[in-house]
Amino acid sequence: MAYQHLYGWPTGVDPATRRLVLAVSENVNAIVMRAELGVETQSLLSQQMLAGPVIALPGDCPDWIFLTGPATSISTRTLSALSHLGVRLQKLGAFIPLPPSRLDSGVVRWASGPTVGRDLPPWTAVLAATRSASISPMCGVR
Repeated sequence: MAYQHLYGWPTGVDPATRRLVLAVSENVNAIVMRAELGVETQSLLSQQMLAGPVIALPGDCPDWIFLTGPATSISTRTLSALSHLGVRLQKLGAFIPLPPSRLDSGVVRWASGPTVGRDLPPWTAVLAATRSASISPMCGVR
């Protein structure tokens, strides 16, 4: 498992689907959002030199999955605001498909690949950038 060896991520192969998956753990978390919001979020993170790996899921309404460092506590108000944006916070033990897994809608790919030796961005930084991106003129409030 190259991902486990290179990045230290908890990965495996789902025996039912034969997909390569990442297990959300205490060290690696995942935040899912629509690709449009993801592009804006990644742009803001890049400006702050905090951009990290992002998985692009295929489909008619594609999602992006931001891999982050450990999750921390979050207020109910912030959680509600993120939920209204369609942002989904992955729970411990959830499985995320890794490239080059194939889903019914197509092949999973990297929107922004990981870098060996570089830490995942802080969970809170990705959430803050997502909230900021949601009010940018290009993305608009939803």
